[in-house]
Amino acid sequence: MGRRPCFFLIPTATDDYFASKKFGIGPSAVVLYQSNGITLGGLVNQIWSVAGNKDHSNVSMFFMQPFITYNWKSGAGIGGNVEISQNWEANTTTVWFNPLISAVTSLGTQKIQLGIRPRYNLAAPSGSKADIGFRTTAVLLFPK
Repeated sequence: MGRRPCFFLIPTATDDYFASKKFGIGPSAVVLYQSNGITLGGLVNQIWSVAGNKDHSNVSMFFMQPFITYNWKSGAGIGGNVEISQNWEANTTTVWFNPLISAVTSLGTQKIQLGIRPRYNLAAPSGSKADIGFRTTAVLLFPK
């Protein structure tokens, strides 16, 4: 029998403004292709609320993230992704474009990929569009 990946929503938040106060579940899938330094693929998931605070809106959220990266043999890389979130309950869409610059290095014997990416908010609900954002990443690598 094949794997059936699921995505879970657990109602945790440090501020009630950001809290859904709902439990949710839904399917999730990743498609990935790698060849000659290129990684191309996408992530997609949908989540629906199944329980939680009745005074809060139900959750029906779709997320899609197509991505592409090119890595040189030196470990340096460039790429980007687009993050698309659709809130079916509020009928709103948010879109981010995230270019990436990365490099692979070592911390002792541990290989690590470090990256930095600006984030450009291409679409958002009225009154909530950001000018720009930044994201940094540190990924531990375990090559075969």
